Amino acid sequence: CMKLPERPVTTPCGHNFCLKCFEKWVNSGKRTCGKCRGPIPSKMASQPRINAALVAVIRMARTAKNASAGGSGNPVHYIRNEARPDKAFTTDRAKKAGKANASSGQIFVTIAPDHFGPIPAENDPKRRLGVLVGETWEDRLECRQWGAHFPHVAGIAGQSEHGAQSVALSGGYIDDEDHGEWFLYTGSGGRDLSGNKRTNKEQSSDQKFDKMNAALRLSCKKGYPVRVVRSHKEKRSSYAPETGVRYDGVYRIEKCWRKIGVQGTYKVCRYLFVRCDNEPAPWTSDLHGDRPRPLPRIKELQGATDITERAGSPSWDYVENEGWKWVKPPPISKKPAQSGDPETDKQFRKYQKRAHMSMNERLLKG
Repeated sequence: CMKLPERPVTTPCGHNFCLKCFEKWVNSGKRTCGKCRGPIPSKMASQPRINAALVAVIRMARTAKNASAGGSGNPVHYIRNEARPDKAFTTDRAKKAGKANASSGQIFVTIAPDHFGPIPAENDPKRRLGVLVGETWEDRLECRQWGAHFPHVAGIAGQSEHGAQSVALSGGYIDDEDHGEWFLYTGSGGRDLSGNKRTNKEQSSDQKFDKMNAALRLSCKKGYPVRVVRSHKEKRSSYAPETGVRYDGVYRIEKCWRKIGVQGTYKVCRYLFVRCDNEPAPWTSDLHGDRPRPLPRIKELQGATDITERAGSPSWDYVENEGWKWVKPPPISKKPAQSGDPETDKQFRKYQKRAHMSMNERLLKG
């Protein structure tokens, strides 16, 4: 690597290489550093990790050359949420120590739970920055506080008739395949998680396009942006963070299908995610975001069934000189952000309940 490395990988001896060059080097059978001949550990050779700290340094060096000062004075609205502490907490009712029974801390952003797309500065009254690509949190509970991915455990956030807002890559399925700017994601379901089997990884039935899988499929059909977070628990990816949970921007689902899973017996739902964000990815030192790219060739499509592709134009698309944006109105939130004030929330629940009542129920209620 004669230039600044792209997606840098740092060997134990301290030398840096591009991920592509490093993989080419070790795939040729070489297990020593190309600069000092120091040994490369077998674990690193088989699964290198991108040096996120070096990426940030390279990006800062490039930014320093053509940085321009600027700021936004957009007004923000503040939703009171002081009743909760800044961190996840446990109550006296908690039956387990640590965060096993923890409640979420204060929600710092003013978005609805079913908000689609990036989280802008006007929804960040605390910092007025929005949620930035590359932000890292200690765990999923802290990630929830910033709205990047709300579920504590589930890998998919969405509703079957509304779409999926976000997904988490955390090593839940061995079928997953991560290439950074695009990845293959496996849907949920098909496992027996009853009783004391919450971590069962054996498929016991076919996955179907229902529930959360239907939400992802709808986002595919409509071309909605889906927020993506990666966890350090994803051990098979070079693009996962070393620690914590990291927000990596928005992606679009370009195709989905079903196929027999890696375990060889039951079908799983599969989704092709392709990055489409105006901010550069955390693993690249580029100063610009994504541009439309050709879709990768997916070999497993040859034996797939129930293939779904978007028929019309996407809701989130690239516009020359403007970048990625909503070209169609975003979905209307069905779960408005609550105020954090008990009286206001009580009125909101009363109104919501009344809105779902039938005419007979309203007349009887008076």
